[in-house]
Amino acid sequence: MTTFDIYRHPTLGYAAVKRGFSWPGFFVGPIWALSKRMWLVGGLLLAAQFFLFAAQSDAAEKGDDGARLVLFLIQLTFSLTIGVLANKRWARSLSRRGFEHLGTADAEEPDGAVASFVNSAALNTTSIPTRISA
Repeated sequence: MTTFDIYRHPTLGYAAVKRGFSWPGFFVGPIWALSKRMWLVGGLLLAAQFFLFAAQSDAAEKGDDGARLVLFLIQLTFSLTIGVLANKRWARSLSRRGFEHLGTADAEEPDGAVASFVNSAALNTTSIPTRISA
């Protein structure tokens, strides 16, 4: 089971943000950020990825294996940092766009977390729960 933070927007509906490491953020950070409508972050990540790729290509053309190794380690550290911070950044972005944090839910996937949370809230009409386990 994975823990998700559940957010709700008055017109845009629900969103579930996984707590912890983001594998999509690690592997395809700029695309992940853009898919979450985080335009500035996605653009900056894309520019940084392009710069690192260009530097690695230049080092490969020059045959500088030491520089290639250093740039690879920088790229790996960069990707790990994105993976660690991605979901926190997305949660902050949702809050800034008017989403209200309702609570948490444990489920296998985001849609299941939202469904579990909403169903539990419907059963308990006196208040919205703050933690649900599916």
